[in-house]
Amino acid sequence: MEKQLNMPKTEFSQRANSVQREPELLKLWTNTFKERNEMNTGKLFTLHDGPPYANGDVHMGHVLNKVLKDMTSKFQLMSGNKVDFRPGFDCHGLPTELGVQKKFGRNLNTTDLRNKCKDWANLYTQKQTETFKSLGVLADWDNFYQTMMPNYEWNQLKVLYKLLNDGSVYLDKRPVYYSPSSGTVLAESELEYKMRKDKSAYFTLTLDDETLLLVWTTQPWTLLGNRAVCVNNRLTYVKVKMNEKVYLLSESSLHLLDNYHVLETMTGDKLEGLKYTNTLTGETGVVVCDKFVKSDSGTGLVHLCPGHGEDDFEVCQKYGLPGEDLTDAWGKVDGLFCLDECTNSVLDKMKSLDMLFKVEELEHSYPHDWRTGGPVYFKLTEQFFLDLTKLKELALQQMSNVDYSEIGRAHV
Repeated sequence: MEKQLNMPKTEFSQRANSVQREPELLKLWTNTFKERNEMNTGKLFTLHDGPPYANGDVHMGHVLNKVLKDMTSKFQLMSGNKVDFRPGFDCHGLPTELGVQKKFGRNLNTTDLRNKCKDWANLYTQKQTETFKSLGVLADWDNFYQTMMPNYEWNQLKVLYKLLNDGSVYLDKRPVYYSPSSGTVLAESELEYKMRKDKSAYFTLTLDDETLLLVWTTQPWTLLGNRAVCVNNRLTYVKVKMNEKVYLLSESSLHLLDNYHVLETMTGDKLEGLKYTNTLTGETGVVVCDKFVKSDSGTGLVHLCPGHGEDDFEVCQKYGLPGEDLTDAWGKVDGLFCLDECTNSVLDKMKSLDMLFKVEELEHSYPHDWRTGGPVYFKLTEQFFLDLTKLKELALQQMSNVDYSEIGRAHV
């Protein structure tokens, strides 16, 4: 029979057989990074690796990060340049501690906790390294760094020492995001926003002439630390009579009232300096002015608790009004969790004191701790802060020395 089809002859198997072949292929690349660096004669390209937390297995975010860096370093190697790409691993911080406590419990003493955190970080440094290598990422894996290495910590301490001495790092009390579920302050990047239902309250504070300031808040428990009420000096405010009581609120919020009679109209600057009594605490407060007060929500009068609000703190600072932290490390006020039980307790007391005008359930986007999923709040704590304004010129100077030409070529 005549042959009709000439099939190519090849030693390639029709089966992938990846379990056997993949390790063989990866082995071929084992020394490529070192060999190409020794062979290349071009300029040095340094890729600084922002280290992943060594507290778990690699996820898709890690893969995207490392693959993009790998593409960049391989491009530089293929262009004849030498590449300094030392992979790193972040071994410190809450993620490592939470991972250890989840496995071994929260009652570890300090020494045991530190040792287990070190072992935990070493374990996942090894696991993540093996995964990145299996993805074909070329790097100086023999010279990786960990943030817990003594040499790394020593260099960090030298930088901190310099920042302390030139005044860039300072100790101060400010309201910062605090997570009672993990017992630590959080940066904004560590927050996730989820919908939450809270009770908002319209309540009254009494001026010396018995006029009632009608104020709105989404966190009634903070009224325990009230120091001032803020108005906008450019907004229009009205004094009205309703049910034999005189209220003061913004003109734009009159829809909250029924069957009222306007007695007087004024701008916010006329209210600055007025004194009032917070019947809940018996304390005297003062009316202040700031442009952050808006007319599209509330009553145009904002209650300020400098111990538990960012804007509250800033405005009260200008007027020399101190704040205090009302909560303990677990977010409780006199044994009641501030965002729930304490709020209900305060509302009950306000009602009994005839301060409560109206309560509404508010569903809003609220910050939560991304690790525990628990709600956070502003808490006045003593923290170290870094003054970035002093470092701006230095940063700009260093950026001017960066050669962006090769980076640009990699994106073409």
